Amino acid sequence: MVGIPRPANFMQADTSIDSAAVVDDAIGAVDVSNSLVYDMEAKLTAVGADSVLINDSEASNINKKATLTVVAELMAGTVGTSSIENTAGVLKVDVGNTTAATEPVTTNKVLVDVSGVNKAVTIQNLAKPIGEVFAATNATSGLSEVDGAGKINITGTTAITAPAVADLVLVEQGGVNKSCSLTNLAKAIGETMAGSVATSGVSEVDGVLTVAAKIAHLEAALLKGVSTFTMSFETNEQTTTRIYFPMKVTINKIRGIVMKAIAASDNGTITCGNSTGASTAGVVTATASDALNVEYSVSPSTNNVVLADGYYYLTSAKSTAGGKVLISLEWTRTA
Repeated sequence: MVGIPRPANFMQADTSIDSAAVVDDAIGAVDVSNSLVYDMEAKLTAVGADSVLINDSEASNINKKATLTVVAELMAGTVGTSSIENTAGVLKVDVGNTTAATEPVTTNKVLVDVSGVNKAVTIQNLAKPIGEVFAATNATSGLSEVDGAGKINITGTTAITAPAVADLVLVEQGGVNKSCSLTNLAKAIGETMAGSVATSGVSEVDGVLTVAAKIAHLEAALLKGVSTFTMSFETNEQTTTRIYFPMKVTINKIRGIVMKAIAASDNGTITCGNSTGASTAGVVTATASDALNVEYSVSPSTNNVVLADGYYYLTSAKSTAGGKVLISLEWTRTA
């Protein structure tokens, strides 16, 4: 059998360390993978300016060289869609310049490393392990995770049987979660409970509620009172009597009831007033010859306010002596 002679270019193949060219059955080829066998020098650290051999499909499949930077740019594509960019032949993930997803949904995917292998995972599934990490131990964190949703779970936390004033609770202030001590929380709660001291009668100091017993805060029934005493028209018993009050009051009504028949001939009068003077409509008139249990009633309209520790006076007068009247002063505590 006659062998086929090798072509003339057989002699062009060079096994030097610079060419990496080999000839096999008269076919010249670049053998990079076995270059070390032919003692070709290896470059351990490539740079972007280094070139590689490529087949130009756009130019009749002619072999050409291309720098690593050019190859990297081709691989990177458009950073807006690939999230990859090239810097001097180095490919990097560039999330910042990727087209933004303004409203991602739970089915969108992100890239994760699973045992050294890149895999896609939905946001919903990613939220589950993240939620578990954030929740940690419910007894200490007060958080729990259900299908990726983090929830506050107070029931599962370790209970404090004797909380201290410096202990903290979570509050929302202007849409921002902040911590607040029990002392400061008590102040705000106290202010809310106290409301307006002018109407509620309750005030708050450092979280402690205090009842301010002011006239305006008491029920109307608690403000009213009655003072009773006897005025006489008897001989040597006609006089001015002062009734003192330890608090400010307003005399609303003066009632009288005959306790001893009024002597004939003329009427008896009981004139009332405060330290300023006589009250308008403040005179009780006992008609001559009125019998026992006859009643009288007047409502003073001026000089009927008595200041604290002040007095309201009553003066009895009758030309013809005889008779007694039980007087009742109906008053209201006044602010």
